[in-house]
Amino acid sequence: MALITLVSSAARTASGTAAIDLTTLVPQAPGSSIPVVLDSRNGSDWDVSPVGNLRGAVFLLDLTAAATEVGDTCNVRLQHSVDNTTWDDFVSFTQLLGNGGAKQFFAQWTPLSATPETEMRAPADGTLAAGGVLQGPVGQYWRAKWTIVDSGTVNASFTFSVKAEMLFQ
Repeated sequence: MALITLVSSAARTASGTAAIDLTTLVPQAPGSSIPVVLDSRNGSDWDVSPVGNLRGAVFLLDLTAAATEVGDTCNVRLQHSVDNTTWDDFVSFTQLLGNGGAKQFFAQWTPLSATPETEMRAPADGTLAAGGVLQGPVGQYWRAKWTIVDSGTVNASFTFSVKAEMLFQ
């Protein structure tokens, strides 16, 4: 399996988000443009279920440049949503430091947990602790979110990408 780029490498100087289109990651039936797994959520209407046959993923945060001060930080999270409005963290990579240099971090996630780690909780939009991964089912909408904090000299810059090896059934 090849790594799939979820967030392209770029220098980032401010907090932001990037949508991840899961429909482009779902394996296709041979000779068809229809994904292998379909989900009937709207009565008789059939919708594509981008995460329906996903059994796990290994995510890679690749920081290639962090040439700022020690007080500058960058937190990168992967989030999901069931309505494309309310976002919830499920991966929060180790915090990046401004003087930390090039680094790589892996996160391993599976939706196949018998029960989620926390069955009932408020959505965590940018608040999952650094280094945390919540195992269990997720919604069909995904995005990456990064929060950059400048220690005061207005020169924070972090160059990173996020890639994944998606494991399908």
